[in-house]
Amino acid sequence: MAFIYHILIATVYTLLAAATAIGLPLLFPEIGAEIGAILGAVVFVGSAFLHEVFARQEMQANLVDDQR
Repeated sequence: MAFIYHILIATVYTLLAAATAIGLPLLFPEIGAEIGAILGAVVFVGSAFLHEVFARQEMQANLVDDQR
């Protein structure tokens, strides 16, 4: 993947995490700001982890293709 593609993906999941942290307490007032921030952090870390896993899988597939 090109570097710009990684930046784009990171921007998207950062915005998604921010929207979760800000939006949940606004949409559901019974969810406090602290819980919203925690859930936003969980979305961010989970998304970053998935991004890393998929990027490594692609890198390893490219290495295997290069060896053939």
